[in-house]
Amino acid sequence: MDYDIPPPPARHDEDSAAYATLLNTVESLQADLQQTVTTCHGLREANATLSRNFDAAKDELLRQREKVAANRAELIRASKVKLEADRQTETLVAKRGSGVLDAAAFERTRGADAANAGRNGARTAPWSVGDSRRRPSPWA
Repeated sequence: MDYDIPPPPARHDEDSAAYATLLNTVESLQADLQQTVTTCHGLREANATLSRNFDAAKDELLRQREKVAANRAELIRASKVKLEADRQTETLVAKRGSGVLDAAAFERTRGADAANAGRNGARTAPWSVGDSRRRPSPWA
């Protein structure tokens, strides 16, 4: 922003020196203002970028929290299923050991346990705990 400034009046040397000082001050202030405006524009662009990054990070955090909550709920559900299966197995073993459970009922329950274990991705043993007392282990 250069201004066409008329030359100083030819009055006195002191007035000329003051006018020159004032002109230098105006030029210096114009340079400072231009530098400040440039810095301001740069900071506004950086702020916009940081705001977008913050929003993206916040959205990702919310998605991750939802995943954690879903995984936690699945873990609790799977733990409950496992505990119930363990209780049923303990009951069956206790009944089988006391002779209360007949062989047909035992086989039906073992088949249901195998179906549940297969659905949960677990592998089932080739025989039940009660059968292991009668047969030697293949891993021995």
